[in-house]
Amino acid sequence: MAQLNLGRVKGDKGDKGNTPTIDVSASITDTIGVPSVNVTKTDTADGAVFNFTFNNVKGEKGEQGAKGESPLTFSFDGTTLTIVEK
Repeated sequence: MAQLNLGRVKGDKGDKGNTPTIDVSASITDTIGVPSVNVTKTDTADGAVFNFTFNNVKGEKGEQGAKGESPLTFSFDGTTLTIVEK
């Protein structure tokens, strides 16, 4: 059986393609639990859309903190408001 070596076969150069469009969207759920993220990809005629959904990123309600004090004192004598730093 004879073999024929054709060398490197090269076709004509193709047309330039369009630059794809990549869109990204994100949403956050208002739930408590183990944090996770869901990612989906949707193909479009021009490119792709990536959708990120962040789940369970809200923490549990904490205890009330101590009441803070103002670093200023206020006094009003009927005509003049005086503000003094403590």
